[in-house]
Amino acid sequence: MNDILYVIENSDYVKINYSKIDETLKKIPKNEEYIHWASTICDFELLSEKEKIIFAIMYESINFCFWDNYSWNIIYNGKVWHGSMALLYSIAKASENRKVEFNAEFLSKLSEKEFSTALNINECKLSMIRERYNSFKQTFDTIYNKKNKFWQELYSIKTAEEMEEYISKEFTSFHDVSYYKGKKIMFNKRSRLLIRDLYCISKTVKDNIKNIDNIKGCADYNLPRYFRDEGIFIYAESLMKIIDEEIEITSGSNIEVELRANTIYVIELIKEKLKKVGKKTNSLELDGILWNLSKIQQKTLPHHTRSIYY
Repeated sequence: MNDILYVIENSDYVKINYSKIDETLKKIPKNEEYIHWASTICDFELLSEKEKIIFAIMYESINFCFWDNYSWNIIYNGKVWHGSMALLYSIAKASENRKVEFNAEFLSKLSEKEFSTALNINECKLSMIRERYNSFKQTFDTIYNKKNKFWQELYSIKTAEEMEEYISKEFTSFHDVSYYKGKKIMFNKRSRLLIRDLYCISKTVKDNIKNIDNIKGCADYNLPRYFRDEGIFIYAESLMKIIDEEIEITSGSNIEVELRANTIYVIELIKEKLKKVGKKTNSLELDGILWNLSKIQQKTLPHHTRSIYY
């Protein structure tokens, strides 16, 4: 957390209005619990544990950058879904329609065209198809080449912190690190999402790592927008202009690092305040709860950064 604190203490573009955090706290329903996406997929429980894990890895390997085309959508269970949820349900539909198999050999051999066709995505509707496919391919080539060693390694991990290190080391596109004013800043957003997934869907992983309490939240583009809407984030005028005029912010730039780091810090502050009023949660579950709240009412635009990391 020292790297995140370094950014907070040196931020030029993003400041925190601490007095507004309590107001946001009141908007979190008292009995609100995090509901993992696995419970919303029709046939998910019919999959074996290893198939569930492969499903989750597949999803998180391509779960990034949805701000630039909201028209891409999927109909699932009678409802229209956009963004990351549309991507999730496109995988679910591909599974139900027998277009994909959740094993590394099958997935590693999918061509880019087969990948796009199976998930009903193409460059006209969902951006960064090449980047998504490359991330997907690198991930499943790694798993397939390891053969059974992958499962031995995964199931030997005993803490969530070790899990984050393993994922970000073994899967290139999950290694989400930036540099800010001479200091290395660790984000690992998709690694942390995958840890949350595995903890929720795999009894073996859950029994091994016991809890995910020490893993920090996930820095994307929805929560910074939400914190701005709530008055928690105060932006420099130059940053407000950039976001409001939909000017892209370079991935890894000081502005982007400040947006992401301040987001993680505020999640931690909210978690600690919730603990004081008797609601114990971890950063990853709270991240999901706040993300759902952020979708209810959107007053401003998110920042625009083309990135494979979120």
